[in-house]
Amino acid sequence: MQKSVIGIYKTKQGFTLLELLIVLVIISIVVAATALTLGTRSHDQTWRSDANILRSQIQLAQQQAIFTNQTYGLAISNKAYAFMLYQEVDNKYQWQTITQQAGLRSKQWIDTDSVNLQMNNNTISLDADDSSPTPQIIFYPSGQISPFILRLNDHYILQTSANNSITLGTIDEN
Repeated sequence: MQKSVIGIYKTKQGFTLLELLIVLVIISIVVAATALTLGTRSHDQTWRSDANILRSQIQLAQQQAIFTNQTYGLAISNKAYAFMLYQEVDNKYQWQTITQQAGLRSKQWIDTDSVNLQMNNNTISLDADDSSPTPQIIFYPSGQISPFILRLNDHYILQTSANNSITLGTIDEN
């Protein structure tokens, strides 16, 4: 240490380059570990999350149909799903994709071959024809929903129950 003019010892101020590099390395390791932890959601966790989101959206569409006294629909393809509203356009009624309502936005599936829809004990073809989608599942203002069974990733199942509620479960592995 150097002695100052008035006889008090001065200490060095600031950090050395080595100290700064060590801190940067530690921060980089922590950031990388956090990014790896957050970024490694498993395929199954993503499907589970998507199934829960879709269940909530279906319940919201059902409630919207009741409260607004309008008919809503859900169009499902092997690539995505979209919520629709049956409304008058140019003096005729037609299905319109909902784009502005936050809770009922369209969503792409993570796998295109992992979705299966059954209605009235018949498997529905989900080949994507994006030109003019028509909903397979209808939400009526009375609260009724078209009965359906939707399998996601051969593991999760969404279906209507007798009281028009939506249940989410897992498909038992045999």
